[in-house]
Amino acid sequence: MKTKALRKTIVIAAMITLLGGNLLTGFGQNNYVYAVDETTQSVMVEDFEDGISDVKFNPKRMYDATLHLEDNKKHVRNGQYSARIDYDMIGIVDNPSQIEVGYKTGNIPVTGYPTKVGMWVYGNNEGHLLTTKFRDKGGSSFQAEFYDQNQMGIDWSGWKYIEADVPQGKPGPVVLELFFQLKQSNMSKKNKGSIWVDDIAFIYKELDEDKDVPNI
Repeated sequence: MKTKALRKTIVIAAMITLLGGNLLTGFGQNNYVYAVDETTQSVMVEDFEDGISDVKFNPKRMYDATLHLEDNKKHVRNGQYSARIDYDMIGIVDNPSQIEVGYKTGNIPVTGYPTKVGMWVYGNNEGHLLTTKFRDKGGSSFQAEFYDQNQMGIDWSGWKYIEADVPQGKPGPVVLELFFQLKQSNMSKKNKGSIWVDDIAFIYKELDEDKDVPNI
């Protein structure tokens, strides 16, 4: 799997440079700059292979919620690890009950403008909503929503690959604030349970890759 430095060649930590009149964006770490290849189809934002020590976990309006590094092969889509989130929101009246997951270092500048966000999610038909949160140049937030206009959230059991469109045309450069948020405002769906997440990626061009559910 990709190392932390490699997977952030497009999710950049520091540097934007101009080259030959064209905007070339890259990631600067330890005085090295990784240029973005124009043919890049996608980039791994987080695959949890380096652990979760740098991951921010912020539950709101929950009885309890915890983040774990999962190594049970049934609940790992690729590599050695995924992220497991255990939560309990039963009976919480205030809305929305939600969990925010991002980097502890804060907002991360995004190279270019991804068209979609994709990730693997192991669900249990809970109906919770998933989003990925960005901010534009002016600080206004916007999100990629992994649900339809009928607010249908996680309606499957087991592994599923999901994608959400990133709203286009926002003033850039944009920054990534949260890998994903889990939300629930419907009291009848507020439960106690777990979900697993793996291989969160930005998509710049249509992909032709394995999206089949693994046989465990």
